[in-house]
Amino acid sequence: MESPQVISSQSPQVISSQAWAESPASILPIPPQLTSTEGDRIVWSLRGYGDMQIHCTIHLQGRVVPERLARAVRLSMDAEPILGCSYQPRWWRSLWHRRTDLETLPLCTMEETEDLEASLQAFLTTNFDPTQDPLVHVRIFRQEHDTICVKVSHVIADAAGTKQYVYLLSSLYNQLAQTPNLTVTPQLTGSRSMWQLISQLGWRGLVRAVKRGIPDTYHRLFPMRYWNVPTQKGPRTQQMYVFQHIEPEQFQAMKYFTRQHNATLNDLVMSAYLRALDAVFEIPSSVPVRTFNTVDLRRYMPNRQLDRICNFSTFSHPIFRREKGETLVQTVNKMRDHMNRLKSNMIGVGDIHSMAFILNVLPASWYQHLAHFFFQYLYSIIPPTITNMGRIDPSQVNFDDCPIDKAYLTASIMYPPIFVSGCSGFDESITLSAGFCETSISSQTVQEIFTQTVRELPS
Repeated sequence: MESPQVISSQSPQVISSQAWAESPASILPIPPQLTSTEGDRIVWSLRGYGDMQIHCTIHLQGRVVPERLARAVRLSMDAEPILGCSYQPRWWRSLWHRRTDLETLPLCTMEETEDLEASLQAFLTTNFDPTQDPLVHVRIFRQEHDTICVKVSHVIADAAGTKQYVYLLSSLYNQLAQTPNLTVTPQLTGSRSMWQLISQLGWRGLVRAVKRGIPDTYHRLFPMRYWNVPTQKGPRTQQMYVFQHIEPEQFQAMKYFTRQHNATLNDLVMSAYLRALDAVFEIPSSVPVRTFNTVDLRRYMPNRQLDRICNFSTFSHPIFRREKGETLVQTVNKMRDHMNRLKSNMIGVGDIHSMAFILNVLPASWYQHLAHFFFQYLYSIIPPTITNMGRIDPSQVNFDDCPIDKAYLTASIMYPPIFVSGCSGFDESITLSAGFCETSISSQTVQEIFTQTVRELPS
């Protein structure tokens, strides 16, 4: 099937899935309402602090068939029914309402552009409302080679869930080449709730989780003296992303370094990032740095996987104190030992029992009020945060065997005065990114942080 004529870079073209096939997407009926989970409701409560969107950007060395990709997007919303819903807040329990206008929604668009960076920035910084807009939107940026950007609402998925969606989209796209009238079976079994983790842990694990919650709560609030990235309060305008790509040659040097020192890439990147913050902002050595780092709770599930796309992550709270003049090796050794202690004692699960209980007992409206006061305090003291979004599996991202130049995830844009960086990997490369408002911190400062991070890393 030939690609359609593209309009202009100012007017992205909506690609209709029915241009590929008009057959029903699903072979089974889908309920008109689906229940929300604890993760959905938590992220919904955070919408005042960030745009709560996650992106996956894929730079191809070739082109896709737009109609087939649009059909794959439409099929994905029946394969995983939650994707074809809109979020409906309620006083008791918020619900997902199945949309009836999926055939006419602009789920997949294409934009011909001469300035990929500007077009990509415009799309990344466009905010979608999960109560009104599609939960997934895919845009093809057409040049000599296509770039695909997948926008996923954080209310339905964390970074691992976003990768799971991209793998599903890629699989459906390739299946459509062989079966143009492909239909899918909706995933209506399995759980999206954090209760499945509690069931997996058992009562012994739950006792350990309660014990884990005590130091987690302490380190979330103490020490009282803390340092965070200097930012300004201001309007939620001038939103943008800054990227820093670590190329394969340096990535190889990083892997060799971690093998030599029995550390992980996460230990190394965190150490380099915190050393870069110290170099840029001159953190007083007398003040410890309390950090936030994401923990993917799928690590406790069989095969580290879930059947459903969902939010299944929490935070850990490493405490970092760097002595002036210490080497990268010394910093990494301290970070490695500290993270190993956390991992040996059920990292990330300290809040699960209370989270699951509160969110399933209290009315949603009550929780919204409690969450507002809690997050308002928490984000007033938020420390440096780098979210490790993990590695995109090259074997599961494949569009007609078209080579992929690079692929990466981006975390949500955070509103002033919050600043969060993200890290994701693909093949033999790593990408650092940050979404922020220039009213809070300048792009030059963010680029300086990332440039210094790369300098700190082995090369």
